[in-house]
Amino acid sequence: MLKKLPLALSDFRRLRESNCLYVDKTKYVYELITGYGRYFLSRPRRFGKSLLVSTLKQALEGNKGLFAGLWIADSDYTWEKHAVVFLDFSTLGGIGTPQEFLLCMVNALVLNGNQHGIELDTSSQSVSIIFQNYLIAMHKKYGKVAILIDEYDRPILHNLHNIELAKSIRRL
Repeated sequence: MLKKLPLALSDFRRLRESNCLYVDKTKYVYELITGYGRYFLSRPRRFGKSLLVSTLKQALEGNKGLFAGLWIADSDYTWEKHAVVFLDFSTLGGIGTPQEFLLCMVNALVLNGNQHGIELDTSSQSVSIIFQNYLIAMHKKYGKVAILIDEYDRPILHNLHNIELAKSIRRL
């Protein structure tokens, strides 16, 4: 029986639970997770970046059952659970000013923290301080923390009609 094609589906969990066709890239996921350093993945639009980030998230969270039949399931990967801070900048909405971008970032951090039972003090005017405190709280609660950011360029691309605004958001 032919599997369904995952058209416009970039969530690994939904893809696997829907029994859609998946080209196994878990060997690369394994190499990214077990390697050292930070990674910046840049590919053209519609080349599977969101699906790859979603796959990384599921592997880092230790959801081994989703990977049955894939390369990583038979590897020596330990399935150690990591705390995952997942930020999708495409969900930040229309951003008209740098201040709106910062408010959207604080809101995204608060929502992410709520998912982990962490209440963030947002009285600070600095998003970087709020983010740093969030990472410290995540590390204290879970140990290892992975930060995954999807659609990092969305706030800039959304404002290309106003180059100065796009540049000011990029500088943040």
